[in-house]
Amino acid sequence: MAPAGGTLTVPVGASNFGHSVAISGNTAVVGATDFTSTPGTAYTYIKAKGAAWSAGPNFTLLGPASTPRDDFGVVAISGGYVIVGAEDTGSFTGAAYIYKRAGGVWSIPTATLTYPSSAPGDQFGISVAISGSAEIVGTGSYAPDGAAFIYQK
Repeated sequence: MAPAGGTLTVPVGASNFGHSVAISGNTAVVGATDFTSTPGTAYTYIKAKGAAWSAGPNFTLLGPASTPRDDFGVVAISGGYVIVGAEDTGSFTGAAYIYKRAGGVWSIPTATLTYPSSAPGDQFGISVAISGSAEIVGTGSYAPDGAAFIYQK
């Protein structure tokens, strides 16, 4: 099967573009988790009614810490909300950030989620999901046996 809806263009400077992808209605979000020297990024794309997907991103979401190798860019979307995980916000403790779209513009993070008993190596934010008013954030294999936490907006 060939892509029929278009191809989303990799922004200049993006690394690991497509590491994580999500779609809700006419909005797609693509994570570019950089494991090297620059912070990760999430990009949003819009499909206008009766038109193709925008070739380039219409918004760029950055993590509040935006540090090199933060692994920011694990994405999920539901309606007007995006959640982005960043498993390495320092010593692999991790965090997840919620962004809200209002009037066609994405906000700075409206909430920051962290592991309830954060410790180095937890990798909180290695996986994320969102549906309606609920978010779930997973930890990596470094946390004892792993874990998943559900939050409500």
